[in-house]
Amino acid sequence: MNTLRYPFLLILLSAGALFMPQAEAASCSTSDLPYTMNAGNLAVSSSLSVGSVIPGSTQTHSVKGTCTDVPANTAITACYTGSGSEVPGYPGVYETGIAGVGIEVLNRNGQVIRGTSSSCDSSSSPMGAIEGSGNLNFTYAVQLVKTATQVNSGSLTQAKTRFGFAVVNGTALATSNTSTYSATIAATATTCAIDPLSLTVTLGDFPVSQFTNVGSHTGWKSFNINATCDSSARLTATVTSANGVNGHYADVINLTPGSDSANGVGVRMLIDGVDLKYDYPIPIGAPLEANIPMAIPFSVQYYQTDAVVTAGKANTIMTIDMEYE
Repeated sequence: MNTLRYPFLLILLSAGALFMPQAEAASCSTSDLPYTMNAGNLAVSSSLSVGSVIPGSTQTHSVKGTCTDVPANTAITACYTGSGSEVPGYPGVYETGIAGVGIEVLNRNGQVIRGTSSSCDSSSSPMGAIEGSGNLNFTYAVQLVKTATQVNSGSLTQAKTRFGFAVVNGTALATSNTSTYSATIAATATTCAIDPLSLTVTLGDFPVSQFTNVGSHTGWKSFNINATCDSSARLTATVTSANGVNGHYADVINLTPGSDSANGVGVRMLIDGVDLKYDYPIPIGAPLEANIPMAIPFSVQYYQTDAVVTAGKANTIMTIDMEYE
């Protein structure tokens, strides 16, 4: 009799399994994916700083849809599913097929999303979350980043611009739940013009009696140099002189030597309100806007460097090198 008990129990368990309810498969749907962003033609200036977003490249898109059997507040995530690799030194920025140009996706809070493959979990910086009604509604942005000094021209490889969207349990938001990006890159060289190219500044005549001790000085004499660039650029100014810099005061230029030259004074300079650092690049204010002239202020004064000052000509010559990037 014992031998009949076990098969009977097994039959009951099997029969019980036949009547267990089948779990519904979670699913989501949206008509807003797949989607291709088209930024058209984009110029990348040689003066644009590495790490900057390429002007005009930021594109946004909104996605709405519904999900079934997905719990409310489940995170909606994004992952890079393209064929490129993450650019070294730029977390969340991926190759586009154009050297020097990377691509990134951001959520509505401006967070850059990092993670590759369709199964990555970026829920720590979600695109959004499933609403209590089962609806989904989020907006994302994709933009290009300059990742190297040298940028090539050409069209992006679309297979390398692909991002996928899903809920955190891996359920895709659509049959093809991807976003791609289209753009043509034109690398351009920035050019700037300086006016005037040469300038004579007259400080005036001063009595020796005005210089009473080391550090005494005349008032400032100010002048402007105008710079215009054909695209946004940051400027730096470097000052040198054939006469060199004073051995004790690094911001004082020596006078032009001669038998009839004054002694005991030099010329001190301010560049955009900053003390001269001899033969050292000094950043100039805010970046220039394309084709809008910027007046760069300079000021000079005589400055006593020695205990004794003798009368004579007090001339000097300076070279101001303006660099842009």
